[in-house]
Amino acid sequence: MMNNKKLRTLLLGAIVLGSAPAYAQVVDGDYDPQGINEEGPKNVRVMLEWIETSQEMVTELLAEEAKGSNHTELRAKVAELIKAKKAFVFETQMMTTRPGSPARVESIREEIYPTEYDPSELPNEVKVDSDGEETANFPTTNVTAPTATAFETRNLGGTFECDPTISQDGQIIDLQMTPEIVKKVVTYVFGTFDDGRAKADIEMPIFYTERVKTQISLQRGQPTLLALLTPPDENGQPDRSRKHMVFVRADVLVVGKK
Repeated sequence: MMNNKKLRTLLLGAIVLGSAPAYAQVVDGDYDPQGINEEGPKNVRVMLEWIETSQEMVTELLAEEAKGSNHTELRAKVAELIKAKKAFVFETQMMTTRPGSPARVESIREEIYPTEYDPSELPNEVKVDSDGEETANFPTTNVTAPTATAFETRNLGGTFECDPTISQDGQIIDLQMTPEIVKKVVTYVFGTFDDGRAKADIEMPIFYTERVKTQISLQRGQPTLLALLTPPDENGQPDRSRKHMVFVRADVLVVGKK
């Protein structure tokens, strides 16, 4: 027979083991200790940073092989360059929208310019003197100047279009996006009308565009270098000595959560 001391030990163990569920946390299959599967409707915030630096600096920054799309360390290096006045942020674009809802933000000025001209014309009627002779100053005083007949509008400044979607666990964000910056760099004169009384130039503007059109997958909250672009010089030609780094970051915003 089992002595009383052993019996008390077994009973105590039974009591301890049997009482454990009473103090354990009851969870279901959706429980997430890291808070990844957040409840509530969600929005997506997408932010672009356009940062200018030198060609040499970009080459140095990107000398090492990239093995992932998390460019937090690279963005930190660029932040140090900004503090040292070796780079600067010249444009920031941001939008917030629901997943699957395309959005567009603009900071623009509309440039309306002619695209077609009617040429100079002689008049349908000719003035003559009392003897039936043409006037001495015909046709210089009667020729019409070239006339603009068609116009287009170009948006100058920054435009950002984006269509975001998020994965089921809210960690991966897919972006279909088209950011661009348009500048008017020069006005080109194709010809000049001068009849002695008035002078008119036949001209059209020339624009320089930096545009990215892409689809990309991101980890939420992590910056990624989206593209490198070449800005224009003072004459409207690509400036090979400078580069624009375009960083993108996307965040999932839970409605009602701080």
